[in-house]
Amino acid sequence: MTVALRPLDDLLVDGDRCAVMIDAHVVVLSELATTIVLALRESPASVDTLSEVLVTAYGDPGDALTLTRTAVDDLAAHGIVEVAE
Repeated sequence: MTVALRPLDDLLVDGDRCAVMIDAHVVVLSELATTIVLALRESPASVDTLSEVLVTAYGDPGDALTLTRTAVDDLAAHGIVEVAE
């Protein structure tokens, strides 16, 4: 599964969190979601790669891949990322 950042209207980073504007809606992201968005700014990434990024940043919660998929699904539900199988 590959995850890509959709074109954002605006992105404001403040410390460990950010706010994104997309399709005339502003969404304030958690630290974890911000880490994912910032990781995707350069290029799309696999869920496995994003999981590794999150484990490096926050430690291993024991089920990192499942939790990463959940976070990606939440970002996709807000229209911030696109997921391709």
